[in-house]
Amino acid sequence: MTKFTDAQIDAGAKFLRETLQAGKRLTAWEMTPKATKKKWLALSEGTLMAALNEQVPG
Repeated sequence: MTKFTDAQIDAGAKFLRETLQAGKRLTAWEMTPKATKKKWLALSEGTLMAALNEQVPG
C-alpha cells in the first residue's frame, strides 16, 4: 500500500482548496486556521487514495 508523504497531501489540500473555493477571498494557506486545514488535508488524502485505488487492478 502506498503511503503518501505529508508534502503530497499538503500540496493536494492547497490545490483542492484553491480549486473548489475559486473566486472566493481565501486566507493564505499559512494563515488558515488549523481546524480548516485538517478538513482540506483529510479531503486531499481521501482524494489521493481514491485515485490510487482506481489505478490498481483487481
